[in-house]
Amino acid sequence: MCRVLVKMFIKAYPNEILRNDFVVSDHYLSNFRERCDLTTREAHWHRRPKDIEEMKTRIESFKQTKAQLMELFKDELWRICNADESFYGCGIAHGLTYAIKGSEGVDVHMNHNEKKGITIIATIQADGSKLPLTFVCKGLTDACHKQIYDNRVFSNELILHSETGWATKEVFQEYLRWLRKYYNDRYRENPSYIQNDRIYLFLDTYSSHRNAETKKLAKDLNITLVFIPVGCTDLCQPLDMHVFGALKNMATRTWWTYYSIDTFLE
Repeated sequence: MCRVLVKMFIKAYPNEILRNDFVVSDHYLSNFRERCDLTTREAHWHRRPKDIEEMKTRIESFKQTKAQLMELFKDELWRICNADESFYGCGIAHGLTYAIKGSEGVDVHMNHNEKKGITIIATIQADGSKLPLTFVCKGLTDACHKQIYDNRVFSNELILHSETGWATKEVFQEYLRWLRKYYNDRYRENPSYIQNDRIYLFLDTYSSHRNAETKKLAKDLNITLVFIPVGCTDLCQPLDMHVFGALKNMATRTWWTYYSIDTFLE
C-alpha cells in the first residue's frame, strides 16, 4: 500500500515532490486524501515473506489451483469451500471521541473487558452458500458454552471450546468431523455426492491446520486441504478479503449504538 500511495502522490503533485524544502501541513494531507479519494482506516499488519519473488510464485500457483478446481467443478461448486477464523470481542478496544484541543490524553471509562470475546470459524461454499458458524468458547468443559448459548440465536451452529478460546488442533479436528457430517446430511441424496464425496477446503496455514494428525484426519474424511500461501491471506483468503472486514465494521457500529444507550453494556 505504501508504494501505491507514493505513486499516487507523485502523480498528484509531480513538481512539489522534487523540492528540497518540501513541507507537508495537515491541510495539505487533507487535500491529498480528498483529491485521491482516500480515507483513514485502522491498519492490519501482515508479515510478508522476505523473498518477494517466491511469494509471487506461491500466489500464482495458488490461483492456478483455485482456477483449475473452479473449472473442474463448475457444475458442483458446493464441493469447494473456504473456512476462516476470526476473533470477535465483546467490547471495543479502540474508538474515537471528542477532546479539548491541546489536551495530552483522553480517558474513556468503560465497564467491559476489551479482551473478552469469542473465536468464530466461518465457512462458505464456492456457489455462495453459507454453512452454520462454529463458535469456540474459552473453558475446559461444555459448561462454558452457556456463556453464548441462546435458543433465539443458535440452532444448528457448532459450539466447541478450548482452554485458550482459540481454534486449537483438537478444535479444528472436531470442526472437520462436523464438516463431513454436514455434507453427508445435506447431500446424501445427491447422485454426484454419492459417487464421489470429496470436499476441497481452502484455509490458512495455521499450525493447527497443518500438523500430521489433522492432515491424516482430513485424508480419512476425504477432505482435500488447500492452503492459502503464508503471509498472503489478505490477498488470497476470500473470507478475509471480502467478508470479515464488513462484518466487523457492522459489529462495531452495533456495539457503539447499544453503548450510547447503556454505558454499562458488558
